[in-house]
Amino acid sequence: MFAVIFLCLLSLSYAIPATLEGTVVDFTDPKIKGHLAALAHMGASCMIKAQPPRADVEAYLTNTPAQTYRGQCFATCMLESSDVIDRGQVNREILIKLASVINGRNSYVVRKLKEVSRRCSMIVTSDDFKDRCVFGAMYNNCLNKNMKEFRFPEEIAAEVLKVLPFHLVTTKRTPYK
Repeated sequence: MFAVIFLCLLSLSYAIPATLEGTVVDFTDPKIKGHLAALAHMGASCMIKAQPPRADVEAYLTNTPAQTYRGQCFATCMLESSDVIDRGQVNREILIKLASVINGRNSYVVRKLKEVSRRCSMIVTSDDFKDRCVFGAMYNNCLNKNMKEFRFPEEIAAEVLKVLPFHLVTTKRTPYK
């Protein structure tokens, strides 16, 4: 992934409320718009690597589990690109740092994320899930399940989907591993 700062929104897509009104993050802020542009760039890179179907990219942006192995690889790529997962290990400190940049160190989002990420790290381990893509996807799913009230607003997810290179996805290539 790009700089750690740019990954906040994507790797923490579960950390943002569902609508623009009353969101924790001001999506009209130029700084946030820059993060969204970086998110789209990172998503494009992971799409080329993982070759997921559109439905799985949409699932990632709406905090629902991927339906295919390639979709699981996409979720893992996003986490690895942000260094949240490195060599099969979750780096909770980076996850919290990313969330803190956008939401504030002592925000409700970060406080809840600290607890949820701790629990998910105990439940989902690379010892239990040997496959890299399955491990990353399961960890992502655990975070999403336990932080349902925080996710990308639908309007933002739709904008990100518009700029992703779905025309480059082919099932003929071997997915990200």
